[in-house]
Amino acid sequence: MEPDVFPDPFIGFWYVMTTITTTGYGDYVPETVIGRLYGLFLYFFGIGLIGIVIGKIVEGYGLFRKLKEEGKLKFNGHDHYVIIGWSNKAHHTMNELLEIDEHAKIVIIPKRPIENETLVYIQGR
Repeated sequence: MEPDVFPDPFIGFWYVMTTITTTGYGDYVPETVIGRLYGLFLYFFGIGLIGIVIGKIVEGYGLFRKLKEEGKLKFNGHDHYVIIGWSNKAHHTMNELLEIDEHAKIVIIPKRPIENETLVYIQGR
């Protein structure tokens, strides 16, 4: 450790946090312990806030996928086909619809038989 640059562990910690958060050094830097403590608080608060926001976005996307897979999302679309019940005949019909239009919207009630981007599954009757 260099005693001239880092006279105590707090100053060393201050430099580490400033480097990690990539705030670097500009024209204005706190010189008092209170100022540096406030700066450290802002570092941690900023990192925590960004972590929470990113976490909530990921959690929301995961919840959306789960609800979609379980058929618990509302479908408010238009220009779509509805298949009620699942059988070999329904599967054949779905394949024919997708051959005609690969982007056709197909709503299946009451179970999700296969994974496909164009299928919407709705749980219920």
